[in-house]
Amino acid sequence: MSRKWTESQLDAIRARGGTLLVSAAAGSGKTAVLVQRVIECITDPVNPTDADRLLVVTFTKAAAAEMRSRISAELSRMLEADPFNARLQRQQLLLSRAHISTIDSFCADIVRQNFFRLGISPDTRVLDESGMSVLRAEAADETLNEFYEKNDPAFYDFVEACSSGRDDAAVENAVGCLYDFVRSHPFPTRWLAEKASMYETPSGASQTVWGKTILSYAEDAADYCISLTKDSTATAQQDSDVSAAYGDALASDLAGLERLRSAICEGD
Repeated sequence: MSRKWTESQLDAIRARGGTLLVSAAAGSGKTAVLVQRVIECITDPVNPTDADRLLVVTFTKAAAAEMRSRISAELSRMLEADPFNARLQRQQLLLSRAHISTIDSFCADIVRQNFFRLGISPDTRVLDESGMSVLRAEAADETLNEFYEKNDPAFYDFVEACSSGRDDAAVENAVGCLYDFVRSHPFPTRWLAEKASMYETPSGASQTVWGKTILSYAEDAADYCISLTKDSTATAQQDSDVSAAYGDALASDLAGLERLRSAICEGD
């Protein structure tokens, strides 16, 4: 790959014999470094590794496709410079069998190859979005029915708060959104417990997370209105007739806004 590498990038490309962690900002060249690392593993003059013996996993199919494309392009470039290199020709062929895929695709391959050890069906597959939607709808239906049968007042309060009144679609949507959100957390159950505890704290509204957020927004809004009213007053004072007509009203508005801001700052 014809580019000038930094010292840190060269370390990441050529380090061998142990675990390596590379951390860098977006757009800093991590993919290029990984591609070069793969190329140098494949073409190592002392301990070369065949392309189909490498495992490269990514988070998205697009990233996996880009990785495979870049490695292929670099091998092609090297073959142009050395067209009779049998080693490079072999690696270009083996690249089609290389394990360059998403994490879930790799895990699915492992499961399919070892279904008999796991005691599951050999035609096990990863659920697609449409199938997932059906199962989620069924699970939501069953769960809501169970809670309706329990006649739990807390559950009825929840439905009353989230439902549109005609059906439970809004309730299912709220639960679904929360489920999708917490899956991004490494410890979703703990996170949910922490957030639920916020509702149980016996304190005034201004001491809650939500109250502080509202008061912060209100303070900014009051500051803006005070600034606007002061500007309007200054403009009105440039004309005696306008000042006489609107001066008292503007002064009253300003006093009221300042009292409001003071109350907000006190957490009232």
